[in-house]
Amino acid sequence: MTDNAAAALDRMTNTDVYPKAGLSIRKIADSRFSLSIVPAPADSDIAIPGANVYLDRSAAADLENARLDASANAVLASQLLLDRTT
Repeated sequence: MTDNAAAALDRMTNTDVYPKAGLSIRKIADSRFSLSIVPAPADSDIAIPGANVYLDRSAAADLENARLDASANAVLASQLLLDRTT
């Protein structure tokens, strides 16, 4: 995850009220993932160290070498980029 993505996620979540709020990434089909803001991870989620990003086991396996990025001024989730080519 890039610094820009971490900053965008900080702006999208209210960690004062929900300290574990973050981005949930779930595999929904072959090469398709859902991304949503959640107040806390599910018990079975895998957390990315140093960030409030949570993946289900299938997504974690498929995205092991992927990179999450955002534009420098990203505020909306639509501005996040998940790059699987790295």
